[in-house]
Amino acid sequence: MKPPKVTLKQQIVQDMVSGFWQPGDRLTLGELAGRYQASQTPVREALRELYGEGFLEMGAGKTFQLRPLSLAFIENIFDIRSCLEVMLVKTAANKCRAADILHLKTLNHALAEAVSQGMFEIAIEKNREFHDVINGIAANAEATRILKMHWIFIASLWKQVGYGAARYTGVVSDHHAIIQAFERQDADAAASLMGAHVVKAKFELIEKVKNQALPTGDGNEQFA
Repeated sequence: MKPPKVTLKQQIVQDMVSGFWQPGDRLTLGELAGRYQASQTPVREALRELYGEGFLEMGAGKTFQLRPLSLAFIENIFDIRSCLEVMLVKTAANKCRAADILHLKTLNHALAEAVSQGMFEIAIEKNREFHDVINGIAANAEATRILKMHWIFIASLWKQVGYGAARYTGVVSDHHAIIQAFERQDADAAASLMGAHVVKAKFELIEKVKNQALPTGDGNEQFA
C-alpha cells in the first residue's frame, strides 16, 4: 500500500485534471482536510510536494495557490514539451523493438475507437499513454518527470475547453505516421513528426482558450 501522503497527492492532482480545482484557487488546510477526510499533517506534506513540483505557488499568509495560467505560460510549457519530446522520440526510434511498436499500434487503435464513440476523456488518456510509452523507451527519467508535470496542466485545460473529434482524428493520424517512422527506424522523421504534432496541439489549445475567454486566476477575466 502506498503511503497516505502519496495517495492524497494523487487525489489532489486528479481533482486538478478534472477541473474541480481551478487555476488560481487558494487551497487551505481545512478545506482539503475536509474534502479528502485526512488530518492536516498529511495535507500539508502533500501541498509541499506539489509546491516543490511546480503545481502550486505560495499565497498570502503562507497559504498555497494553484498556479494561475496565462497564454505565456501555456506557450512556455509547450515549447519545453516540444524540445523534450523531439529529443525523446528520436532516441526511442533508435531503441524501439517490435513489441514496442505493437504496443503503440494497440494504443493508437484504442484512441481511434474512443474518438469514434465520442469518448474523449478516454481518448486523452490513450493519447497520454501513447506518449508515455515513447518516453519510456527513451528512458530519460528527468525529461519524463517534467513532461508528466506539464501534462497535468494541459489535460486540465483540454478538459475545460473541450476535446472535439476533429482534433483527435488528427492526433490518430499523427501517431500513425510516427509509428511508421519507428518501423523504418527513421529517427529524423520521427523527430520532425513529433515536433509538428506538439506545435499543432499548442496552437489548437491556445485558440480554444482565447475563444472561450477562460479566467487566468490572476484577476483578469480572460487570456490576453
